[in-house]
Amino acid sequence: MSFTTPGRVFVGFTDNPEVISQLEGLRGTNRTTYASRVKGLSTVISFPVWQETEVDFPMKMRRKRFDINETVDLSDSNVVDRSVQVSMFACIEGAPASTDCGSFWFHDVVDVEGIHPQLT
Repeated sequence: MSFTTPGRVFVGFTDNPEVISQLEGLRGTNRTTYASRVKGLSTVISFPVWQETEVDFPMKMRRKRFDINETVDLSDSNVVDRSVQVSMFACIEGAPASTDCGSFWFHDVVDVEGIHPQLT
């Protein structure tokens, strides 16, 4: 990929369980509406596809206690409410179909204290 490769990457975050469920449902079925909704998130940033960019992940905790399930049904907003703190959504617009736009790398240091099994 070079500096002349057209296209932009849009990245946004949400902690709203209903929005997360809706965007997950659109991601595989309606790419145009999905991209429009991602670009409409209040936290969205954009950058050229060729540019390596650091994206600050929001660290606000929406819930004090939450499920730590291995798999989560993201189409069910009630499950999302109990299991997801925040979700990142991304789309690429205007890049050629053959463009390989890389991947996201998440780096964090987490202190975990007092995990106890509890049915919710």
